[in-house]
This record gives sequence, structure tokens and C-alpha cells, in this order.
Amino acid sequence: MRKLLTSNGYTFVDALVQIMLFLLFSNMIFFYFEWLKDSEKYLTHTEEMEFEMFSLDVLPYLINLQHVEEQPNSVGIRFRQSEEEFDIEFSGNLIRKQKNRLGHEPMLLHITKSQFQLNGKKLKIAVEFESGLKKERVYELSFAEE
Repeated sequence: MRKLLTSNGYTFVDALVQIMLFLLFSNMIFFYFEWLKDSEKYLTHTEEMEFEMFSLDVLPYLINLQHVEEQPNSVGIRFRQSEEEFDIEFSGNLIRKQKNRLGHEPMLLHITKSQFQLNGKKLKIAVEFESGLKKERVYELSFAEE
């Protein structure tokens, strides 16, 4: 086996190996920056993830319903589950949840428009974020058996 560090100095073969390794890793840097550019738009534009989290947060409130009504001007919806009443409504620049008309809990922030439409057993929620992104979701309502 050849000794890499010799007293003869730096060889031409050693230089070629190091140049090849440098070229290989320098190409990988370009792939890294391309990946970083693509991932940056998902890390900085969080509206889609926030809307998906909001959609999942709304689901438990839409099962075993006793009564549902749309609020005036389609700014929200009021529904009753067993002995509790919930309001989900658009106020200012957020959608908030209110339980038994006491206080409120923010559910979705930084929106400019919101619309709630109730059509039979279907609820459609449409929102527009401050960035201009528009999202909507349709839910199937589940009523308690009587």
C-alpha cells in the first residue's frame, strides 16, 4: 500500500484526486441551494398549512349537531351540540370560536374576507388571506339521531 504523506512532497495524482473531490462537492452545493430555494417558499408562506390546521380544528364541532343556523350576512355559523352552543365567526382579520357566548378563541388569523354558506347538510367556508390566497372547504354536517 502506498504511503499518502511522503517526504517527496505533493504528487500530481494527489492533486487530481483533490480537484475531483472539490468539483463533486461544489456541484452538490448548487443542488443544496436549489432545494433551499424551493423549501423556503413552504417555510415562509404558511397560509396553506394554517388553513389545513383550521379545517381540522373545525371538524369535531360539526358532528352530533342538534341545531345549525347561519349568522346574518354570512359572517359566521352558530350550532348546538348537546348542551353547548358554539359560534364560529369572522371578526376583524380573524375567524374566532365562541363557546356559549362567553369569550372567544382565535382559530385563523390574517384574513381579509370570509364567507360561511349553509346548504342543507353542507357547510362551505371560504376565506381570503392578506396575501391574496383564497381557500375554501366544504363540510358534511352530522346531526344527532333523535
